[in-house]
This record gives sequence, structure tokens and C-alpha cells, in this order.
Amino acid sequence: MRTTVLGLLLVLGFTASAWAWGDDDEPIVLHDGSWICSTPEAYETAIELESTTDKTFSELKKDLLDRKLCMYVDGGDIEDMMAPYVIIIDQQATKVKVKFTLEFYKKFKFLHRRITRVTFMGWTDEARLRDYYDWFNNG
Repeated sequence: MRTTVLGLLLVLGFTASAWAWGDDDEPIVLHDGSWICSTPEAYETAIELESTTDKTFSELKKDLLDRKLCMYVDGGDIEDMMAPYVIIIDQQATKVKVKFTLEFYKKFKFLHRRITRVTFMGWTDEARLRDYYDWFNNG
């Protein structure tokens, strides 16, 4: 009898979180190739420089990162995002301030690795966000 009750409580505990999802609580990720910047203005600058600069794209990414204005998030970074993926913290017009955690792995011996988790926060365009399940099923 105890094991049956404990089993039911366990099952209800795991499924209750699925019922708790609302339409606004769906997990979201970034689109592949998104700028995350320190301010909404820095984001606009990065988008403008992307189309008008003489620098190569890798030089532009390094320059914006060195000046601590923006970082570029690509597909490999999105795969390393940890749940709850992207959290929206603030919004100004079409720009959103997001927070997410990336997990980095470094192998140093057979079957041994060092895991580092870094939380990032910055501004991006609202259009650069997408539904996690859409990304997962189509990616």
C-alpha cells in the first residue's frame, strides 16, 4: 500500500510540472547567429556594423567582444544552453534583455572532463527568440 501511494505521488510530482506550463512559459532559445549585447544601442551598432564594416565577420566579432559590447551566439552555443534556456528579464520596444547559461566541456583525460557553466545576460532583438520545441524538432 505504501509503495502504491509513493508511486502515485512520484508520478503526480513529475507530471504536475507539465500541467504548470502556461502559454507564456514555453521554453525559448535564440536563433542561430544572434548578437547578445550590453545595451539595446550596442545591439543596433552591431547590426549596423555587420552590413557596413570593412572587417571580416570574425574580426568584427572579436572587436565587439574585446570592447565588451556584444558577443555572437551560434548553433554550437545553442546546443550547450542549459534549461530553462533563455529567460526574458526586461523589454524595451523590440529589444529584450535575456539571461541564459552555457555549459562548456573540456576533456583532459580519458573519461574525465571539466565542466564550466557561465551565465550570460544581454540585449537582443525579440525576433531572435524562438520556441525551444521548434528548434529541437527542426534543428
